[in-house]
Amino acid sequence: MLIQTERLNIFPLTYEQTIKYINNNSTLENELGLQCHKRQVAEDLYEAVADGILPKLGSTTKKLPYHALWIAVERDQKSIVSSFLFKGEPNKFGQVEIGYGSEAGFENKGYMTETLSGAIKWAREQKEIRSIVAETKPQNIASIRVLAKNNFKEINKEDEKIIWRFDVKSRKENAATHQ
Repeated sequence: MLIQTERLNIFPLTYEQTIKYINNNSTLENELGLQCHKRQVAEDLYEAVADGILPKLGSTTKKLPYHALWIAVERDQKSIVSSFLFKGEPNKFGQVEIGYGSEAGFENKGYMTETLSGAIKWAREQKEIRSIVAETKPQNIASIRVLAKNNFKEINKEDEKIIWRFDVKSRKENAATHQ
């Protein structure tokens, strides 16, 4: 399973690769033939992977798109520049939540915007996905820009978070899938 954008190859990691990613000791980069950069795995990503992704992936090499960590590799630099994950399978309304982040040193270069665009491209091909939601903190201007550039719409705002939605399929397409 591979998503290609203008500059990126985006793909989900296997169970073993995910462990290598969070161990952050360059073994994943070595396995994939990538440049080794000093990566930092954010605490919230580490917890999401350890508590959510790894138990669902199990100890198999099966790639489960809704329960896997996806990485974006810049083809020319051969570097991991960003990552994302779906927070489970789509609910009964066809809505799936996404979380994402840029690798240190690769911010403000458009990689996260391009990564999210690739995730949307993949989601459009999945008949069970009707919308993607994301959550940001109001002070996270970079994340807000990434969502806005990918045509996400703000649907709810609270003190500590903003909820955004992207409608993957039009209302007409949604109606056709329910007939």
